[in-house]
Amino acid sequence: MADRKRVGIFGWGVVAPKSPNIEAFERNLERADSWLTPFRGYGQSNFLVGDPEFDFETYHEWFDERFKPAKYAQLADKMGPMVKFAIGAFIQSLSQNPGIETYLQKLGTKCHVYVGTGLGDITVTQQEALRHERALRRWNEFWAAPERCAALRAHLDGDTDPAAPRDPDNFPTGSEEWIEAKYDWEEFWTARSDALQQYLIEAAAIQGEAVPPSSRSAKLTTIRQKLNKIRALNKKPAFRRISCGTLRTSRRRRSR
Repeated sequence: MADRKRVGIFGWGVVAPKSPNIEAFERNLERADSWLTPFRGYGQSNFLVGDPEFDFETYHEWFDERFKPAKYAQLADKMGPMVKFAIGAFIQSLSQNPGIETYLQKLGTKCHVYVGTGLGDITVTQQEALRHERALRRWNEFWAAPERCAALRAHLDGDTDPAAPRDPDNFPTGSEEWIEAKYDWEEFWTARSDALQQYLIEAAAIQGEAVPPSSRSAKLTTIRQKLNKIRALNKKPAFRRISCGTLRTSRRRRSR
């Protein structure tokens, strides 16, 4: 014990779901409802996530009081959400302890800032981002096929959707315009795919089955059963993956 250093906590801040600051966080701890919300960032899904409630504009005045006006605009434009979350939490921590900001400034280079992240190396992030991008394109191409999207079939048959993006068939195949239009087109119709909605309903029913709070072996058995049911669901004719070439041929045939 004698060799251990004392650590003092003089302030803290938080950015969390439904909690842009400590006061909101404290109030939410008194409630029993979920802090999770549906995530649609990668298209339609059953995933619930903890989406931080945060507005960097809240700290605009703090920057204007200490820096030149360009500083806030620079950070708002150049920094990503994780950096902004950290800045916001840090500013909150300073407000909890009057005088701590002045003291930290007097410390100069003796005051250190340590930032930890579980995101991994930037090259890993790049590789995973590219992998996700390719998977998402294949996913959208599959669900946006006319045979899996009643809304698209109606659109192609003359009951046009005024919100629909540009049809890639209006551009030379392989051109930059065609590529961008294809991605927008498939993303739009995937969000309206009735087959995808049915798939998500059936998948949610499987994942919603209770896991017994008994022995470890019983829990593992239930998890394996769920995985087997998901595999069986993926093998259903309506949900089975077919080749990209077949998808493109099917769409063009219906669009004529």
